[in-house]
Amino acid sequence: MNILHIANIENNPCNGVSVVVPRHIIAQSRYANVFFYNAKGIAINGLDEYQLQGEIDVLALKNIIPNIDLVIFHEAYCKKYIKIARQLCLNKIKYIIVPHSQLTQAALHRKRIKKTIANKLFFNDFFKNASGIQCLSKLELETTDYNSKKFIGTNGMSMPILDKRCVAQDIKKIVYIGRLETYQKGLDLLLNAIMTEQELLRSREVKLDIYGPNYKGRQTKILNIIQKNNIEDIVHLHSEITGKNKTRILLSSDLFIQTSRFEGMPMGILEALSYGVPCLITKGTTLGDMLQKFDAGWVADNEVADISRCIREAINSKNVLQKKSDNAIKMVNEKFAWDYIEKETLLIYKKIKQSNN
Repeated sequence: MNILHIANIENNPCNGVSVVVPRHIIAQSRYANVFFYNAKGIAINGLDEYQLQGEIDVLALKNIIPNIDLVIFHEAYCKKYIKIARQLCLNKIKYIIVPHSQLTQAALHRKRIKKTIANKLFFNDFFKNASGIQCLSKLELETTDYNSKKFIGTNGMSMPILDKRCVAQDIKKIVYIGRLETYQKGLDLLLNAIMTEQELLRSREVKLDIYGPNYKGRQTKILNIIQKNNIEDIVHLHSEITGKNKTRILLSSDLFIQTSRFEGMPMGILEALSYGVPCLITKGTTLGDMLQKFDAGWVADNEVADISRCIREAINSKNVLQKKSDNAIKMVNEKFAWDYIEKETLLIYKKIKQSNN
């Protein structure tokens, strides 16, 4: 197949979409002819052999890629996509949208009036004319209203060379690594749960380290919540980490925590699991069912009381971390290895290409 991926991304290791799109392209290139166009207009590291340069024009594109089978748009809200999609329709080239959770009910509820107007003016035809909406999880599929032609094609993970060989008997160090986004990532829920369980955490000498970029001054907002609730001795806020520093922090942690209200497929959780770090997550992360099936951590509802319950349960559990660590690695190996993911996704792409709608 000849597949063109279109995204609007930067070289940002702290942004999930910016991280996962290149990984999809590289993994998919083992089984298909893959090309990439970045609507942002900048070169993306590691994609030189796939990336098309300059403004995209479908007629010119057909000279570069004579037989385009499918175009994949990453994320839903980019005005540049609208013109490209219209040209694709005129030239009878099918396209798929991977919204990365942007079309879930929870996501659409945020800035609802603004999005409703934008959809009516610009985006509804873009969504309607897609040959498919690729959701990254079952939960995203169930909570995405747009387009009846929905299917699941998830993200994958490359297994790291290192993993946790020696796991502690109990939890002392909890870590969150990701965007400092209070609502979507549920950091308000997490900090309220920490406040609820602060005496237990102090008595067991448990610490929570939060790592994330100071985008739009969000570190100050998070720090204010920490100080207001007098939990500075438990919760420590840090700048973003990447590369070897991130690996070091994950390998030294006993538990990774993420309490998102909604996600597509959170790469931070998959990365932690791939290193063998047990996770405490909410159902909004989309990984709850799988985590429970493999017994690789703890799963809470998207509410403070249940997150508090899971924190208590995790801290009071003895001698279970090694088993959960082993199960974490097994889960990623069996269900999220890139080869497995891309073979399954390409089968769906071929069916869409061959369909008459």
